[in-house]
Amino acid sequence: MDKELEEALGLAARSLGRRDRSRRALAAQLARSGVDGPAAERVLDELTESGYLDDRRLASNRVRALADRHYGDAMIVARLTYEGIATREIDEALADLPAESERALLAVSALRGGPERRSAALRRRGFSEPAIDTALASLDVFDEPSLP
Repeated sequence: MDKELEEALGLAARSLGRRDRSRRALAAQLARSGVDGPAAERVLDELTESGYLDDRRLASNRVRALADRHYGDAMIVARLTYEGIATREIDEALADLPAESERALLAVSALRGGPERRSAALRRRGFSEPAIDTALASLDVFDEPSLP
């Protein structure tokens, strides 16, 4: 392995040591550091083959983390797309979650205020209107959601 490739691999490994990154994000980081073309592709392929770079794993972990923080599908897709994860991996990871309406029900129970305030909060977190409507319909007379 030549010195340039070795340095590029070290740079990429250090970057992945701090946090998981998508292949696209790591390629951009390598390019900013002056590593591009065949050398970058070789480094990315090597890291992918060895399991250090895995967009499917990254998507799954990020989707779960964002869903646990009460984000809806639209916000999850937007964030992961921004992070450079392909739509296919995002869709597969979302398919492993409970339905968005079920997650909205949990999210609405963590919120305070009236229906309008809760609805606005869910909308800002990227929940769809049908999921918001379902969650708000679960509110009982005491203004607390009734879980199934």
